[in-house]
Amino acid sequence: MNKLLYILIFLFGSLGLSAQTVDVNASIDTNFLLIGEQTQIELKVQYRLDGEPVSVKFPELTDTISEFIEIIHMSSVDTVYPDKNDLSLVEQVQKITVTSFDSGSYIIPYFEFNINNGLFQTGPLQIEVRPVEVDTANAIFDIKGPIEEPFSFVDWIKNNWIWIAIILVLLAGGIILIRYLKNRPEKITEEIIPDIPPHIATLQKLEKLQTDKLWQGGKVKLYHSEISEIIREYLEKRYEVNALENTTDEIMQSLRFNSILPDQLAKLNQVLVLSDLVKFAKEQPLANENEMSLLNALEFVKSTKWSDEEFVSIVEAKKEKVLMDKQSKIEEVSNSKKSIEKTKSGVKNNKNIKKYIGGLIGFVIALLLFQFFFNSTSIIDKQLSKMANEINTHCPMMADEETRMDNVLALPDKTIQYNYTLVNLEKDKIDINLIEESLRPSILNIIETDPSMKTLRDIDVTFIYNYRDKNSIHVIKFNFTPEEYKTNAE
Repeated sequence: MNKLLYILIFLFGSLGLSAQTVDVNASIDTNFLLIGEQTQIELKVQYRLDGEPVSVKFPELTDTISEFIEIIHMSSVDTVYPDKNDLSLVEQVQKITVTSFDSGSYIIPYFEFNINNGLFQTGPLQIEVRPVEVDTANAIFDIKGPIEEPFSFVDWIKNNWIWIAIILVLLAGGIILIRYLKNRPEKITEEIIPDIPPHIATLQKLEKLQTDKLWQGGKVKLYHSEISEIIREYLEKRYEVNALENTTDEIMQSLRFNSILPDQLAKLNQVLVLSDLVKFAKEQPLANENEMSLLNALEFVKSTKWSDEEFVSIVEAKKEKVLMDKQSKIEEVSNSKKSIEKTKSGVKNNKNIKKYIGGLIGFVIALLLFQFFFNSTSIIDKQLSKMANEINTHCPMMADEETRMDNVLALPDKTIQYNYTLVNLEKDKIDINLIEESLRPSILNIIETDPSMKTLRDIDVTFIYNYRDKNSIHVIKFNFTPEEYKTNAE
């Protein structure tokens, strides 16, 4: 009954093609594989256009076709016209690369296509996977490590080109900076002398803050931040301390040697400490504490301000010092022939800076191109393939009494896969969790620490360790990416 229903659905679903001729087909390169070898399945749909659109949906596959057949790669669907004189004939093709690590004969019943909401099936395919013949007469060999190629100066540059570029950039930058600082003309700078005493602007800002009523409007943090910044600016101008960058404790320590009364220091400390608590500890002050901070700030400024006579005296002293410094600089520049020569050299050096930078950039670009051409993924994949072929000449070989290495595969994107057989164990009698907990850390430790694996680690190879039981049934697979084994090594 079910079979009849399926046939009816298939027939009626195909009516949507409006009598179009559709042919679906699946073929395989070879039906016979050794364990771990790869082959390619080709899915093909051929139909003729008669003015109506054709919707073709290829089979939706994941990473396996069946329990024992794994998908390595799926190409995109390619549309071609097999007859250039008849463009109404269309052919769509998709290629699937597959492998298997379990010996046996397997049938792929069909691949199903959805074409204009009708179902079309290909014929079945058969794949026979054969185990690798083991010569039991041979002695047991240990796992052969990666081939060690001669390490040349070019290899050293390839492995360390980033550090070389960084060092060269730093050296060139340092030379340019030293030459520029050494040869630049000395500039005569003048100290800015204030026109009005600092307490006047400070009091104006505090009074405006009082009028704005920030804390009453819920802006408590902004209110205390404003008080702190206003007072710190005042301290820098009045006492010449680095108040805007220093912490509250550092400010209080630097003010100990100034003639400030203890009670005024206490008021200043209250303002700064409460502001820090509000900003960094999310303190919620009471209303009287908010008012007290502003009152203490006003009182501190008023009690420590310069008198008019003091301010005039300080300004005159600064003007005199600036005048003396300026005269000294002028005499030094005008009377020193060496200084004049340095000035000229400095001007000429500025013109050459672009040349230095240009040459440096050119060198770095050359290094990048060198890295691109001599350390590309495709070249590394070829080297890994050579290494795998060399190891496979000695396979299969016993790694220990329980484990046999069958072969090594060089996969795309710098990936190496080692295929092993647990010769005395059956999958049904294996505790997979125990294997995972015990075997994975051991393999990871070998990858991280074995000197023979260093070459592979340096080029960021991904390692895959695949295990089957004595009946060639897949047991477990471990993947180790560079991010994992390099992070653990650090």
